[in-house]
Amino acid sequence: MKQPVPSMQSMQLLRQAARTLAALPADAFTKPAAVRSVWPEMIRGSYIVITGTRKNAGPRPTPRQIDEMDNVLACLAGLDETARRLLWARACGVQWRKLEQMTGRSRTSLNRDLHAALRAFQNNLA
Repeated sequence: MKQPVPSMQSMQLLRQAARTLAALPADAFTKPAAVRSVWPEMIRGSYIVITGTRKNAGPRPTPRQIDEMDNVLACLAGLDETARRLLWARACGVQWRKLEQMTGRSRTSLNRDLHAALRAFQNNLA
């Protein structure tokens, strides 16, 4: 008996959580030690900035989006490592070809595992 394909709503939740996490502000206290610098942050006094030195910050996530992200990440934590990594990679937009190279597996088997991981993720949500 063939199992139904999990809804894409779960994948949309994961993608939204990845976007929310990427949009959260990162300051000197939230960066890992290997990324931090001992130099102080540069204060720009003018609006003339060399192209490529400033990253445009998009809109900040709302508290509701952050709460939803926390729920999604908590549900992800209940999965095994391979399912969690596969779901998060696809939520972040990692392409199939890159996943094939990283894991040494075919797209067909990765897609099968993705659907199984989505079903497990849906069970954790409920």
